[in-house]
Amino acid sequence: IPAYNPLLSEYSPGKFLLQEIVKWCSDHGIQVFDLTIGNEPYKYQWADQEMELFEYLEGMTTKGKLLRAAIISLRKTKDYMKRILR
Repeated sequence: IPAYNPLLSEYSPGKFLLQEIVKWCSDHGIQVFDLTIGNEPYKYQWADQEMELFEYLEGMTTKGKLLRAAIISLRKTKDYMKRILR
């Protein structure tokens, strides 16, 4: 049965792996390490800045414009469902 003990949280395999990956990147001159999307608390402990992500979607043909409208509609529906189901 999986269990979590807060007293042992500093020994988390995930935390250790992240620490080693960041150390490796630093040792090899990698200056940007992307923690991916999300606002999990640990990311604020590791990051010294945030990068905004943007996406631009434009339809050039009639089919493309219809597809763009459908995608935007689906995204709005998904966002709405997330808000009301919290």
